[in-house]
Amino acid sequence: MRSVSSARFVTPPLTRRKQEVLKQLLDRFAASVNFCIWKCLEHKVTSRASLHRVAYEEWKSKFNLATHWFHSAGQAATQMLRSWRKLCRQGQADPNPLAEAQKIPCQTGVQFDTEF
Repeated sequence: MRSVSSARFVTPPLTRRKQEVLKQLLDRFAASVNFCIWKCLEHKVTSRASLHRVAYEEWKSKFNLATHWFHSAGQAATQMLRSWRKLCRQGQADPNPLAEAQKIPCQTGVQFDTEF
């Protein structure tokens, strides 16, 4: 049986306009993840279904993105909070939720490499 170890695809560089649109989308996604984290902390929610019940309508009116973005943001937020709570139980994280939530940057810091 033959196996392929890697594949390389050459893609054309992104135009400046496409880079700006992509950066705006990533920033909006990061802001929606932060919004979901704050709602989880505010309502003491740990599951994505519970987060959907308490935050979806407000999220939809605030961000005006497709629903699958909310599911992705909610999944990321609940995973981060579960990890943080586990680290708090082990004594490896600050149990103050405001200190932890303020460390999450809203900017994604994505850089696009346009030269090959």
